[in-house]
Amino acid sequence: MSKLPEDVIINILLRLPVKSILRFRCVCKRWLKLFSDHTFIKLHFDIATENENLRLMVSGENMYSINFDSVFHKVVKIDYPFKSRNWGMSVVGSCNGLLCIANIAQTICIWNPSTKMHKEIPSLPTQFLPYYRDIRGIKLGFGYDSHDEEYKFVRILDIGVKGSIAEVYAEGSNTWKQDQLIPYSFTYGNAFGVLMNETLHWIAYHCSGSETRRLILSFSISDESYGELPLPENVNDDLFRITVGALEADLCIIDYCVCMLSVDVWVMKDYGVNGSWSKLHTIPLQAATPSMVGLKLLHSFNNGEILLKRDKNTLLLYHPQYNETKIVKIRGVPDGLYDIMTFVGSLFSVNSGNCLVQDRIEIVAAEPRKKPKNFIKGLMSIFKCFSG
Repeated sequence: MSKLPEDVIINILLRLPVKSILRFRCVCKRWLKLFSDHTFIKLHFDIATENENLRLMVSGENMYSINFDSVFHKVVKIDYPFKSRNWGMSVVGSCNGLLCIANIAQTICIWNPSTKMHKEIPSLPTQFLPYYRDIRGIKLGFGYDSHDEEYKFVRILDIGVKGSIAEVYAEGSNTWKQDQLIPYSFTYGNAFGVLMNETLHWIAYHCSGSETRRLILSFSISDESYGELPLPENVNDDLFRITVGALEADLCIIDYCVCMLSVDVWVMKDYGVNGSWSKLHTIPLQAATPSMVGLKLLHSFNNGEILLKRDKNTLLLYHPQYNETKIVKIRGVPDGLYDIMTFVGSLFSVNSGNCLVQDRIEIVAAEPRKKPKNFIKGLMSIFKCFSG
């Protein structure tokens, strides 16, 4: 049997799950180096995203995870950073397979649940603390700045009629930026910003004297600037029933119509243009429950299906072609307050990260070992390991 071309081998490796790649780093130094290459990591993530290798992360008092295609099985309880502190964790956002997680004690970190690498975000400098006594609410956000090639975390503290204090952490420099007073209040809407095109979005009120306007507040991660986007003119007046989402490449609004037992999906086809809002779907619901308030869009699939979170253990899968909604139950989630976030496993990492479990990959790879005569034998040994 002739040797497989190297590009074929790489294409095979690019399609393996992260768990397998982590095991195969010890095969040889060459593969260890390949799996650390940025181009390989990005291609691997792009392929996994295109193939919709979706995972669900259920967070609250503990954290649980499961592949979406195995959602009828029980969720698996997993280890996560700072688990021993017994505070529980919430997922602020997902980007490139990394999750930003935080707890009520404001312990925050950027974490790759696939590789178990994480980096703790330092505590806020003491000069910001005087604002804390006036806090009415907190909004958080997480995303990637492709220009500066670093992840950023945003914390917005609502201090009432004065507006809000916005704080930005840059992962590359490992520093907090100077706080900024912005004229917005955040009584309603998502606690965590919705990321689309390197911009975060929240439902907000603009506070200026006696004038109050409801809108979508945007935050550009690259230039750290704030902007305003209009809400659809015919959207629900009760902002408790409205959430922001991302539907494919478009910003959207999820509007729960309790009297109609349905959810309207509004899409902004021309980003930033007031007149570009259009109602794309009216999703029928089988029954109305209090948990419908705060309905959240989790994912839009390549085939047009839309996945929404109803509550901690119930998802709604909408089929536009048949205008039908299917209830998907997640098994194994205990009682308590839990949220759900979707992500795709990746090899991406953060600067100066730590590992939950000490890894000996580099040591193993450096040890003398009998080289396979060709790549075929090497691959055969790997796939045997993979299937075992």
